[in-house]
Amino acid sequence: MADKILTVTYSSHDFTTWSMFLKYTGYDSFVFICEDADADWLDAKCDELNEQQTIYQWLWSHPDQGGLSTPVPVLIQQERALLEGLREKIGYYQHEAE
Repeated sequence: MADKILTVTYSSHDFTTWSMFLKYTGYDSFVFICEDADADWLDAKCDELNEQQTIYQWLWSHPDQGGLSTPVPVLIQQERALLEGLREKIGYYQHEAE
């Protein structure tokens, strides 16, 4: 799947343009590297984007969160239907209900 992920450096100038075209690119997801972002900004940005763009699911990762976090702060954009299909396939929703 790595070859179906496009990594882009976040820029507020062209972020909206990039994020609008995911479904037309053939990529499964975009990962926006947000070098100077803190976890609070990423969390708030994801909430905002998830409310605005219902066909996409926005996630974030920050190295300060530990565990399997990314080594740099990122926003992750995926098509919601694709992500939900993958989650269903691996039993994510069954595990969540337990």
